[in-house]
Amino acid sequence: MIIHQPEMINKDGEILFSTCVEVQSPSLASIEMPERLWFSFPESYQDYISWQSDGFIASLILRAMSLGEDVEVRGETSARLAYGLEEYQAIYRAWLPKQLKKISVTYQKINTSTDQLSPKGVGTAFSGGVDSFHTLSLNSPENQPNMHYQITHGLFVHGFDISLAEGKLYSRFWGHYEILFKNLGISLLRAKTNSRQFYAYQVDWLYTHGGPLIGTVLILGKLFRAFYIPATYVYPKLLPLGTSPLSDHLLSTEGTQIIHHGAIVNRTEKLDYLAQWQPTYENLRVCIYPQKTNTYLNCGKCEKCIPAMVHLDLNDQLKNYTVFPKTSVLLLYLRWFFSMGSEYNFVTQLIKRATTLRKFWLIPLLLLIYVGGFYTDTRVKIKSMIPYKIKYWVRKRLGMIS
Repeated sequence: MIIHQPEMINKDGEILFSTCVEVQSPSLASIEMPERLWFSFPESYQDYISWQSDGFIASLILRAMSLGEDVEVRGETSARLAYGLEEYQAIYRAWLPKQLKKISVTYQKINTSTDQLSPKGVGTAFSGGVDSFHTLSLNSPENQPNMHYQITHGLFVHGFDISLAEGKLYSRFWGHYEILFKNLGISLLRAKTNSRQFYAYQVDWLYTHGGPLIGTVLILGKLFRAFYIPATYVYPKLLPLGTSPLSDHLLSTEGTQIIHHGAIVNRTEKLDYLAQWQPTYENLRVCIYPQKTNTYLNCGKCEKCIPAMVHLDLNDQLKNYTVFPKTSVLLLYLRWFFSMGSEYNFVTQLIKRATTLRKFWLIPLLLLIYVGGFYTDTRVKIKSMIPYKIKYWVRKRLGMIS
């Protein structure tokens, strides 16, 4: 794989910063890959753009490993990032040995210096979910005593959990959260990228989204000196994931420190904390199917909404949240069981909470949900074992590929 020199185009008030990605493999796995990896920002962000290739190699390293192709980076690359990528590869190889291969990366130019004007901003990834709200609150100027690590900017990326085809949905959320951030005295940045299209149908986005997310941050390398990646898992329960305290910091550069934040508390503890913070009442977004509702930020029926709603109800706090549709508690549990989307650790935490609160009648329902999670795990594992050629053939037969 050759990652060519970055190019910039200014058009209609937008910056398109991109590179040509030249793949050597003739396999089916490379047929559906775009020819260019691009990032789009408002024109006013031009002074934030770093011309180094850091963001591109961070976004594509796992894709190259899945193809088994060595990488040649023809742009300038951070020496710290180039060093960190070796360990980064080792971690993901240990997690996904059947999907990823060890590759070598050669660089046209290694840069060890930072710009004379060092970046001043401190950013955080923001999606509106539990993890991102937790990180935002704890590191806001109001709550973070160390002024050098107080958040100045949030980053809301279009093309990750909200697909590029869902432009109206992204604009709806952007407008909503822009108001929230203004009230908090923090700037919210917007960005768009086709990074996810490089992994579609081939390597699970669950394990690969970290590189493209941090890659977007590194493209804005002249703005951020530190950037928070909100944690999903707690330290004692770490699992393979696209973002992790084991790997995220390895994608830091001389100018931008990547910080994995929040892994010292679990999901129930985060929800307990956020339930005391009023800005979440009208802004929390945990839903994976937000396009199914125009009234609320959450559908109230998916495998992400229901656990959050159950936890909030268990603590008599659901009534404070206007972002969920009204429904009966029993219906919530029934939907959760039939969706088969439980996370074992989270259900275990809820069982302990129900016991502490002496709501013993909920425990059998939670145990059923725990058992139902095995179905989900089995289904996911079987799907991951299906060869890409078969997946490609099925989508071809169903007319999903022209």
